[in-house]
Amino acid sequence: MKDEVKVVFGETWSGFEFAKVKKYKRKTGYRVDLVRRTWRGRYITLDSKQFETLEKVVDFLGKIISRNEVIRQLEEQGWIEVKELSEEEENAILEEVSEQ
Repeated sequence: MKDEVKVVFGETWSGFEFAKVKKYKRKTGYRVDLVRRTWRGRYITLDSKQFETLEKVVDFLGKIISRNEVIRQLEEQGWIEVKELSEEEENAILEEVSEQ
């Protein structure tokens, strides 16, 4: 697993925006930097946040772009593993949710 991963948001009128997610080595948690790369090649940090779990990172980034897109990009770069559920497992989960 890499120490740092980039989640791409796409192009804007002023450049290219992405988030850098970095796992802390000594303390627990993750650092998220929202970065804009201008057309002139300059990098501007728009915001930095700290999160305890990767799930909170996905929720935060999911507010900016779709949650599924964030999960897909993290899975491609080896940060998380998305398990495919069998039909029986899906039905069991749906029954559990409908009972509540």
